Amino acid sequence: MMSDKSVFIIAHHGYLQKYFDTKEIRYSVQWQIARLVTIGHITYKDIAIPDLDKLRGPNQFAAPLVDNLYGGHGNETDEVSGAFFNREKAATSPWKELDHKYEHENSLEHFHRHSDGWYGGRVHFTASLKLHGNVSKCSELSNYKIVLDRPELGSSMRLSRQFSSYAIIRVRVSRKVINKARSTLITFFSQRFLLCGVIYRVFYAKDSSIFLGATNELFESLPSLPRHARPPPPTFMDFLNWHNPTRLNSSQLMAKWASRFALGLSNSVPGIDLDSNDFLVIDDIVAGDSIMMDGCGFINLAAMKKMCAIFHWDTYPTAIQCRIAGAKVQKQRLICDGNVSSRGVKGVPGEPNRLLKL
Repeated sequence: MMSDKSVFIIAHHGYLQKYFDTKEIRYSVQWQIARLVTIGHITYKDIAIPDLDKLRGPNQFAAPLVDNLYGGHGNETDEVSGAFFNREKAATSPWKELDHKYEHENSLEHFHRHSDGWYGGRVHFTASLKLHGNVSKCSELSNYKIVLDRPELGSSMRLSRQFSSYAIIRVRVSRKVINKARSTLITFFSQRFLLCGVIYRVFYAKDSSIFLGATNELFESLPSLPRHARPPPPTFMDFLNWHNPTRLNSSQLMAKWASRFALGLSNSVPGIDLDSNDFLVIDDIVAGDSIMMDGCGFINLAAMKKMCAIFHWDTYPTAIQCRIAGAKVQKQRLICDGNVSSRGVKGVPGEPNRLLKL
């Protein structure tokens, strides 16, 4: 358990968090309240305990009600202009998807495609790094704050499917701040971050985006993880090793190892489930110092037929790009008779070439 001084608080109130848990307030509602706090529209002192009863229940009902109760709609001009984009807003509204996720939260198959075709990881929780008020200096840690955005429905990604959407937060940083205070930003994002009772830590950065992952670390004023943290987040090292185990990549350069997290954050959908026994080892094709089939392999017709059925493809493609154990691979169709195995899947981090058979 860590001390209050060792974390940067994005938005959190220990007293209210206990009521959020007791009254089973959904995470989307807590995020919406925290968003209004981070933009300075309200403080947690403005939240009356009796009002929380109005915010109980499904996300589709409770999350939009936060703005009604605490005036987070913006000015009148924004409301008028917003009316023209109702269809677009409906398409990116995350509340129905979060309700669906809530129904599946106790399932052990949260990473995979469910029998009804549903899969998770499609709600994006994002934020922006800002400077306090009229402060212009980027060199002081105390000048920074993180402002939450409205969550949106989008494409799925591997890490969000496994650990749930709440566990991944993308923080955008302006180019101006990056160019002026790179060393200060490194110090700032080396901290732990507290949001709604959950401790987050930076695990990846690319261009102007910083990615935070939820951990199971406990904050001093809370004896346990909040109720909304489902599935429970792992330790930080378990989080890193699930996607990109260091013990299997000890010979890699650090830059190469770190770059693999981009695969876990890229757009993807779950395909067919593979058993580790269905991979067979084949030899590399080597020319000089170059591995000619790096990242390439073969998939048999039986597996391709399953993929076509899942994704409703009209024809069998000649080649597909996919993720195997977090690695990006390209697989070419191998036409075989009967039950013959396919040949070759290359690119599993730290593993030899493997072969898929179905």
